[in-house]
Amino acid sequence: MNKKHSYHIFFWSLIVLFIAIVGWWIWQELHAKAPRFDYLMITVNSEPQKILAGENVHFRPSDKVRIVKLSTDVPLNWNVRLIAMAAFDVNALKFREMSLASLLPDQNIFNHYIFRIEVKYRNRIMGHMVWDIQPCAEDWIKHADSIHDPVKRLSFLKLAYHILPDDQDIYRRLIDAMKVQKEWQQAAHIVEDHIHKTGSMRADLLELLDIYTAMSDKDGMVSVLKRLLKLDPDDISLRVKLAGLLEESGKIVDVIQQYKAMLGYFNKKDALPVYERLGHLYSKTDNKKNALFYYLKAVKLDKNNPDLYYSISDLYRDMGRKGLADSYLAKAVDLKKDDIDSRLALADDLIKKGNLARAEKYVMDVLQKKPSLLDALILMSVIKDKKGDKKGLVDTYKKILAIQPDNQNVLYNLGVLEYEKGDFDRSRDYFLRYLKKHPRDKDVHRLIFDIYRKQKDKKAAFHEAQILVTLMPHYIDAYRVIFKYLKNKANYGRIISLMNKAVKNNPKNVELRKYLAVAYLKSGNDIQAARQIENILKIRPKDTGLLFDLAALREKQGDIAGALAVYKRILDISPDNEKAENAYLQLRFQRVKQEEQIK
Repeated sequence: MNKKHSYHIFFWSLIVLFIAIVGWWIWQELHAKAPRFDYLMITVNSEPQKILAGENVHFRPSDKVRIVKLSTDVPLNWNVRLIAMAAFDVNALKFREMSLASLLPDQNIFNHYIFRIEVKYRNRIMGHMVWDIQPCAEDWIKHADSIHDPVKRLSFLKLAYHILPDDQDIYRRLIDAMKVQKEWQQAAHIVEDHIHKTGSMRADLLELLDIYTAMSDKDGMVSVLKRLLKLDPDDISLRVKLAGLLEESGKIVDVIQQYKAMLGYFNKKDALPVYERLGHLYSKTDNKKNALFYYLKAVKLDKNNPDLYYSISDLYRDMGRKGLADSYLAKAVDLKKDDIDSRLALADDLIKKGNLARAEKYVMDVLQKKPSLLDALILMSVIKDKKGDKKGLVDTYKKILAIQPDNQNVLYNLGVLEYEKGDFDRSRDYFLRYLKKHPRDKDVHRLIFDIYRKQKDKKAAFHEAQILVTLMPHYIDAYRVIFKYLKNKANYGRIISLMNKAVKNNPKNVELRKYLAVAYLKSGNDIQAARQIENILKIRPKDTGLLFDLAALREKQGDIAGALAVYKRILDISPDNEKAENAYLQLRFQRVKQEEQIK
């Protein structure tokens, strides 16, 4: 067979094969059953994976996928194609291995995508599969760890927790990030929710305790501590912390319950601190009997603790058992020989209770160690004052003044004490120092005024009197000194000015009006003098001395009728007054004589 003949046979053989195939296909189309989709073979990160019809497959956005084979019963997969919804180009995976993230519609790898991928023959659906693409916890964590901005990192972790609320690693990182940003309230809410879902785990409760502590949320801390104690009732440190919080909230009865619960975990020798606390707590509730019970238990274990003796002493005293109180108090003081503050406090308490002798002993003990201790000197001054020891009081005040030269109370008291002793120079000096800060103290000005009068310092007394009449317009002694001083100076104009003001403030005071009348007389103002005498007579109408003065003024003024009328008033008051009768008769004779001369 030649070569040309062979080619001819081969050509016709191909024609026959083609016709057979086309015929078979036509027969299939005319008689075929529905096409079948068997599986899709892919590689995921170079690892083969078979996806069956109707299967749900989970991927991560970072997975690199390639379609290796689409298995159907259609010859050569003729007219078979893959269709994905939501713009997911699944067919691109037929040609090369690609990251799924590059095919996602919005390129956001932290969204959750679900794509239904259909296998179609022409327009007929042969089958489908579901590709579920979402990041796993590892992806979220890896990305979170790469974010350096703490605010952005926290925001991202909140999203991750929302998507994967049950992932422990994400939960842990979120709480840590919230603590860094001090988002305590939200952190507490998340931890509480986590505990509710998972049960009260000790680690979570301790976490929550730290958060409530940072928030200073005492109610939250108490709640957590109670839950922790339910998990571990033998944890003494938790009970102590809970007791402290309850005490801060004033829930003393609850605190007592916690400490009483602790007693079951100690032997008698180790229970000392609990006994002390219970004694103190019962004292705060005013349950003296129970307080004393626990303090006595404590003092049996610690006989060298003065504070216990002080507490027991106070309780016995409050219960009216003074003998036992004094006994325990003596033990306390013997143990605290160098405790100045306690001795002073004890002395102060004894002063209030009237036990001055013992109080003085304690204060003296302190002053022997610290002679210039102000608190001790003040207490000593109180003791000396209550004992009536004025000499000792003066000495103590002087020591206080050496430390506090501007102590106003001491300056005043020293001024009074020196005044009572009769040492007017020292008294005056103390009062003058006191007045620098209290220039309007009326009582001190009166004392200084009296000192100047006793010292016969007329000028200084006059100066103080002027101050006093401004502070005490009704203080007549001051006006007396002013009048006498100015009268000696013959300064009647000043007397008139001052006494007019005095009369306005004391309109019914006869003495002041007399001073004013005298000043007018000495100034030659008889009319004003007469007017003042008349005003006085309205107050004291039967004052014959004033009536004689008024009659003399009327005569001086040439008012014979007026003088006669005044003498007549005197005689009406005192008919046997010879002076008035003689004056009256003499004026009558004088008046008759004048009338005859006129005729």
